[in-house]
Amino acid sequence: MKIILERNLDFNQFKNIFILDFLSLAFFVVLFKLEATLVLQIIAVAIILLLTSLLFIRKGIIVKNESLFIGYFLFGLQIIKKEVYPDGMNIITQLVYQKSTNYNYGTKWEPCFDFKTPSFELYFVNEKHTTKKKILGLTNEENSEKTINFILLNSMFQFQKYSPDFY
Repeated sequence: MKIILERNLDFNQFKNIFILDFLSLAFFVVLFKLEATLVLQIIAVAIILLLTSLLFIRKGIIVKNESLFIGYFLFGLQIIKKEVYPDGMNIITQLVYQKSTNYNYGTKWEPCFDFKTPSFELYFVNEKHTTKKKILGLTNEENSEKTINFILLNSMFQFQKYSPDFY
């Protein structure tokens, strides 16, 4: 069973790869105009295709034989899957963070480019919730809820609200 969730890149990564893709396309046009060798043109096309495919990769969850995997998909086809080992923890919890990045490049006269985004992170935790291991980070609350329900339906894990007991 699998569920495909959301884009694997955050906004800044997506923007940077898009710019690199555009520059690679411009480089290919220059190679074509200069009548470069076929090998250079093939390499340029391969780089453009690779960068473009990175823009469309999505992440998801795969449950197979009671094992949990993080899957990466391109147009619905699984490219890579990576097993997540619970290390004896059978409880899943969700923590919500507010992540922010500032895209200033060093001068104090630049406008504030602070970009905040919510992050819904899923973790394995032990019985006392004192040890945790990250499963997956998502940016959409609906996707987080869908993921939790999918894991609970297709595996032996249980969900609990995060409440550490240090005593």
